[in-house]
Amino acid sequence: MKQIEKKQIEKKQIQKKQIQIEIKIKLKLRLKAMTQAQSS
Repeated sequence: MKQIEKKQIEKKQIQKKQIQIEIKIKLKLRLKAMTQAQSS
C-alpha cells in the first residue's frame, strides 16, 4: 500500500516540476516576443 502511495506522490511532484518548467519557457518566449516587437 505505502509503495503505491509513494509512487503517486512522486508522480505528482514530477508533474508539478514539468508545469513549472513549461510556465518558465512560456514566460521566456513571451519576453522574447515583446523585446523583438519593441526593437522592430
